[in-house]
Amino acid sequence: MLKYISAISIILVLVGCQQDTEMPSKIMMQAESDNWFVTIEYNMEGTEYVERPSITYIGDPDINSAWLDIKYEKGKSVTRNHIQLPKELNSHQEITLVTRSKVKPPVSIKHLVIKWEQNGEELTETIIPTTLEIE
Repeated sequence: MLKYISAISIILVLVGCQQDTEMPSKIMMQAESDNWFVTIEYNMEGTEYVERPSITYIGDPDINSAWLDIKYEKGKSVTRNHIQLPKELNSHQEITLVTRSKVKPPVSIKHLVIKWEQNGEELTETIIPTTLEIE
């Protein structure tokens, strides 16, 4: 009988500890370079965050397309975005990307890799985002 009471007590303590660690409902991250401005918003849905990235080309000269890879720590697969909107890119408009990858907490980005072609040359930048806001 004492075994059963001990086992139930341990289970209740473990369940109680899991419920005490409340995660933020929203996290906002940002990264900037000479050519790019990237914002990634994470909203909690159930037990995972759903990413909502956006990108703005702030460089010169004009480009036709770009690729944004969001690389996570802990072996999480990369979120890859291919942006083929030359008018929006070259007018320096913020472009909300269509990917909606789910990420288990805690959110930990290793870095962002942005590739684009400029005057026939492929360019690559790697930037590390910072956390702006946590709600």
